[in-house]
Amino acid sequence: MFRDDAYHNLADLIYKGFLCLCVILKDQVLTFKTINDKEYDLIKLYSGSEGSPGNTLKFNINYVVFSLVMIDGENILHQRRERYKELFEFFSKIPTDVFSSIFKELTELRRTLSNLNDYIEGFCYTNQSRQMWHNLDKHLPNTEYLTGIPGIQDLGINGYQEYWVSVNRMLDEEENYDKQFSLAVLVASASNAKGAKHLRAQHEASSQTARDKRKKVALEGTVKTINWSAEGWAAPVDTAEELVAELERQMHGYKDKHDLFIEKYLQGLKDNSDRIEKEREEAINKHRTERAPMTSSQRVLTQAETKELMARKSNNLVIVPSEDMATQKQTDRFFSKIGSKVITGK
Repeated sequence: MFRDDAYHNLADLIYKGFLCLCVILKDQVLTFKTINDKEYDLIKLYSGSEGSPGNTLKFNINYVVFSLVMIDGENILHQRRERYKELFEFFSKIPTDVFSSIFKELTELRRTLSNLNDYIEGFCYTNQSRQMWHNLDKHLPNTEYLTGIPGIQDLGINGYQEYWVSVNRMLDEEENYDKQFSLAVLVASASNAKGAKHLRAQHEASSQTARDKRKKVALEGTVKTINWSAEGWAAPVDTAEELVAELERQMHGYKDKHDLFIEKYLQGLKDNSDRIEKEREEAINKHRTERAPMTSSQRVLTQAETKELMARKSNNLVIVPSEDMATQKQTDRFFSKIGSKVITGK
């Protein structure tokens, strides 16, 4: 159900006290309505104790009787008590399939009524609701002088009307409290301007938070439970309750569509980096395998060849003592190996 449709039904439900349904039966137009809580209790009382013989049948017939409002435009609400037996016998004698069709339509109407539960609070905060409340001048709704329907006051108010009246009275009390608070702060500012300013700021912040929340509920039509799922984005955080819900979601590690998108993006970067590194290693290995094989001079020496090479290098070492300690033989050997320049140990 859309919000506008729900608000339209709630306006009728609160102003008149019921929703209507028309059924054509043997060229007669029967107008039915929804049942309120008080009528439902009467239906159970008229149908006898639960479990008694014929209790279900009596309950269904009484449900249809109490749902009837008009027959071919003739209002029977104010005559329902006097014509109860006549109406009960009439509906008990109609064909079973016709009665079942009527009862099925009433069940669908009842389901439509139940779907309005989620929208009643949002409707109470709308300008339309407040205007209706002021037009009633604080009187109860569904009265004959307001609706022009005789006998409507005998139905009693339903649960939606009770809730609506309660909320509007609460809003009236808040408005009166704000006026009294403003006057009190004005008087207090004469002796303590700084303290009065602080109190006014605190009160205004609290009131603004409540107004923002109610405005959002009125626009959405209902207070939606925050259910985080991978298929949706995170809801915007506008109120303290939503901030707490967002923090709890993060602490529990629940991921929404945004978190999964970022996670997928980072994983893609990592996979791309791993792919590039793998391709680089494969290119290096391919280059190594495709190079010309090593020659004999490039091969790795064995342990015996390494020892022989080291011994050969040690024999070619030239030990040059200091000039005053070198013998003639050592000097001649040095010149024969190095050249004409002698570097001494000095």
